Amino acid sequence: MERQWWQDKVCYQIWPKSFKDSNGDGVGDIPGIIDRLDYLKELGADILWLSPVYKSPLADEGYDIADYRGIDPRFGTMEDMERLLAETKRRGMYVVMDLVVNHCSDEHPWFQKALADPEGPYGKYFYFRKGKNGAPPTNWRGYFGGSVWSPVPGREDLYFLHLFCKKQPDLDWENPAVRREVVEMVNWWLDKGVAGFRVDAIVNIGKPERFEDFAPDRPDGLADCRKMLADPVSIEPEYGGAAIEVYGTLVIDLEGDNYLTTTGDTVLWVDLEDYTGQNKQNTLTITGDGSLTISNKGGEEAADPDEYYNNGITVWDGELIIDGAEVTVDTFSDSYSAAVWSSSSYENGKSDIVITNGADVTAKSTATEDIMTHYGIYAGGGTVTVSGDSDLYASADGDASDLAALVAGASFRGSF
Repeated sequence: MERQWWQDKVCYQIWPKSFKDSNGDGVGDIPGIIDRLDYLKELGADILWLSPVYKSPLADEGYDIADYRGIDPRFGTMEDMERLLAETKRRGMYVVMDLVVNHCSDEHPWFQKALADPEGPYGKYFYFRKGKNGAPPTNWRGYFGGSVWSPVPGREDLYFLHLFCKKQPDLDWENPAVRREVVEMVNWWLDKGVAGFRVDAIVNIGKPERFEDFAPDRPDGLADCRKMLADPVSIEPEYGGAAIEVYGTLVIDLEGDNYLTTTGDTVLWVDLEDYTGQNKQNTLTITGDGSLTISNKGGEEAADPDEYYNNGITVWDGELIIDGAEVTVDTFSDSYSAAVWSSSSYENGKSDIVITNGADVTAKSTATEDIMTHYGIYAGGGTVTVSGDSDLYASADGDASDLAALVAGASFRGSF
């Protein structure tokens, strides 16, 4: 298995506000970081993990982003950012940016347009719900305390959702327009030279289909909003699409029990190309102390089997790493499918699956009748590696003519 660029690197987190002030205004800034690059290089830092520098009112220290493609004037300019990327590249270093896409700032143009017309196109970027009996839609308590719902100004019967503070409205990831906006923005930064992202609060992007009360757990009569994470979540793609697409490097750090479901093409898609043919060497890493259950229950409602797969995880010219996490992938389909599918579209390309550091992985595929073939895990032109006291269980069940529980067209290393 080829080692990825980041696997043997030292990462140094920078909190820009307090790192180095280059102009004497009392606030650290990007030029200050550039001034100290040689020092950071001498320390042995390869990757600089940059905490938020986007334009923001700083209601939550920059994790409330008002412009995903703008630099906050407190920290410098876009020219400063481009110079930082150029100077780190010249030293053989990389920049990874903090990013939060569960929510944005209430000062972001998307939300301002949504407030002006909650029933309009931008209103569908967020969660607007009517209250019940003069109270908010649910009794959920936010991460920062208090209700997760705040009334829309001038519309006392209408509320918007914010799992964090009221200046951080949650984005609706079931809206394909939101996902397109995020993918375009991520690729915009990658094209500028950013090496990847540390994605904050990502576990919260899936919300229940229905917002309902939970049993109160404190005298305030509210319930911890994290209870919703125990409920299966469906993020439905457009026809033939993926619920979550990865073009670049994404790390999912699990806490608690997490669920993703779909009846579309695949739940998680990791692809080498970003529709421009550029080799980005994309990698999805699932790690942490929590668990993740991925279900694709396409069945007869699944996408066209002549054009699409109905997989749980699809890795196309990339790498899937499950590092110490508990992951269950369960698919049911009447098309050519696999719980975990890995393959390559290039002559010498390959896609690898790495299960390591005590990970516990179950990959189960169930098919309806008359299916040519389906798999628990399929790796074409790549390698499946199981190491570090990890457990892997793969199965394929159903009335199909060709069943393969583990690997087709690939080498396998490790043990069960």
